Amino acid sequence: MNAHGGRRCAVVFNPIKISDLFRQLVADVLDREGWVDTLWLETSAEDPGRGMTAEAVAAGVDLVIGAGGDGTIRIVADGLAGTGIPMGLIPAGTANLLARNLNVPLQEAAAVEVAVTGRPRTIDLIKITVDDREAEHFAVIAGIGVDAMIMDEVDDDLKAKVGSAAYFLAAGKALGRLPIDLTVQIDDHRPMRRRAMLCAIGNVSDLQGNITLIPGARPDDGMLDVYIASPHRLRHWLQLGVRLVTRRPKKDDQVDQWTGKTVTVTIDGSDNYQLDGDVVGECARLVAEIVPAALTVQVPAADPAGLEPSSTPPDVAPARTGVAPATTGVAAWRQRWSLRHGDYGFTPTTTMVDERPVRSLSAGRCLDLPEVVLLPGMGAPGYLAPLTREISAWTQATVLDLPGWRAGRARACPPTLSGVAVATARWLEATDREGVILFGHSTGAQSVLVTALLVPERVAGVVIAAPTFDPPARTFRVLLRRVPAALRREPFGEVGVVAPSYVASGGVDFVRFLRTALDDRPEDTIAQLTMPILVVTGEHDGYAPPLWAQHLADLASAPCTVLPGSHNAPYPYPGETDAALHQAVQTWTASESTT
Repeated sequence: MNAHGGRRCAVVFNPIKISDLFRQLVADVLDREGWVDTLWLETSAEDPGRGMTAEAVAAGVDLVIGAGGDGTIRIVADGLAGTGIPMGLIPAGTANLLARNLNVPLQEAAAVEVAVTGRPRTIDLIKITVDDREAEHFAVIAGIGVDAMIMDEVDDDLKAKVGSAAYFLAAGKALGRLPIDLTVQIDDHRPMRRRAMLCAIGNVSDLQGNITLIPGARPDDGMLDVYIASPHRLRHWLQLGVRLVTRRPKKDDQVDQWTGKTVTVTIDGSDNYQLDGDVVGECARLVAEIVPAALTVQVPAADPAGLEPSSTPPDVAPARTGVAPATTGVAAWRQRWSLRHGDYGFTPTTTMVDERPVRSLSAGRCLDLPEVVLLPGMGAPGYLAPLTREISAWTQATVLDLPGWRAGRARACPPTLSGVAVATARWLEATDREGVILFGHSTGAQSVLVTALLVPERVAGVVIAAPTFDPPARTFRVLLRRVPAALRREPFGEVGVVAPSYVASGGVDFVRFLRTALDDRPEDTIAQLTMPILVVTGEHDGYAPPLWAQHLADLASAPCTVLPGSHNAPYPYPGETDAALHQAVQTWTASESTT
């Protein structure tokens, strides 16, 4: 409460990044929640947000919303450090790293709701002093070496056109650079020399594409994390790749991971450095120190990651050869287990269907829009977790673990396409669900079409994403030919999420399941459905090409949305997938209410 007689919000926004409806979206939510006299502060090329944030603080506002890319978010967070004024995030860039690590929705309307009505979460910031420049704060990661060079090489126009793919193109140039000779000192421990390709100082664990660079790093543990990669030979690079996929240290992988409260990095000469994805300039020496509980951020009221502020952190000494200290190792192990074998941070429920246990994983709650029930491809629910978190910001999202791979068998239903479809229909009946939106991806898309045909009275709409398989691919021989090209376009970190489910299938039932998917003709099923349908696919999908997706959409007189990415686009692009789904559900609901 301030002199204006009510709560007042300031909005610091990058006008190039936001949508045309942004101001109206924010104004509507603030008005609905009783906020008054909003202060709108537009960034510019000359001032990317520092002056605007300082103006908001001087005005004594109760909330500052930062809207833009990672650079805008970092500058607003820096200006709010230690002020006690909460910050709302509206991620509108390419990477959106802080939002991803705090599970803030990437879809604009959902992010606005969280920014205004979410719960406050206190996080640490890292204060960095470079050479003799003024100190500033960052929330995600600082880097010297390959990552800074990648950021420097990224073409802004190309990034606007192809998104994260621009980073991979820049990486091709950056990997040819020479390593950096540097000295690192953690707290008051002895200095260490390294000839590194990458030196990263992190406050969080995850990068874009769901890659976990620093397992166990948390934004609220009162510690900063240091990650140094010094690969010199091809095998070192291979071991580094395996480490990123499995999130486990490998013997002699030439990676150091340490935690501490202060780190000093001294470079022989100078090199570029980046903060939260923005190359700031060159440095010869930098000092980074953790500032515990420096910033309060608005996050979803029901944080799907289940992350709460940690207890008082231990003072941990450096550990060599990438073996994290004990507490960090335990946290990393728990995180890997949750992502690969557990409940993905969601609420698990087991329902007996035809005398078999069907596990469902739920997040969020239904408000004005119907529940979304998700069915993954080939029985691997983990890769749909990021999308489920996005959906949970505006309604209840439930993932079905079918056919339930466990110990070499399908435990929840027969390992066939029809078996999954029937089990889904019986589950809807057993749990007395009506008016749901069925979302199926890959072979899950094939199954939900059959489920909708079996129990149309329980289904309000169907979304089929990357619907497999186009007719030319319906033999093992042709399918196997497409696999190498398809894998090259999938995000690097995805293998570690889906592989445990595939291994748990035992192989034989997995192939049996795939055979039934190859024999299926979704074009025959979709034409029989009468409820609203949306078809979604990735622009580089090798198993459900855009032309095939459009053909299915035409058969159902339905819209077709092409997303960035490849077959598993919902994993690296959960925000974009959620935006298409959310818009469709809103349209269907509005249409139903007028009839």
